[in-house]
Amino acid sequence: QDYITKSKWQDNIVSTGSMRTALALCLQENSGALTSCDTVTKLGVDMPTPSYATITFAATTAIITATGTTEVGGLTITWTPDQSNNSNVAWTLGGTCTKAKCGIDI
Repeated sequence: QDYITKSKWQDNIVSTGSMRTALALCLQENSGALTSCDTVTKLGVDMPTPSYATITFAATTAIITATGTTEVGGLTITWTPDQSNNSNVAWTLGGTCTKAKCGIDI
């Protein structure tokens, strides 16, 4: 059962890839100015719609959150952009998922 849940979480994780890439690119192109990248419209992407999660984007912090459906335990994964290195955006993972449940270290 955990294998099936992990594979469903991989769908959730992969579905946020284009959004994370677009946000990182936007921040780099706009000298880290979050106000230039605070909506999916400004990022030029559609909000992902994976089968096993709801994706949200917090405009004031640029945190991307995947909240799993009850089918995958209702757990969450958050991606917070870290701009401390001016040339790259790194991602700090958070949330309630565990490697055993979601297949990702948080």
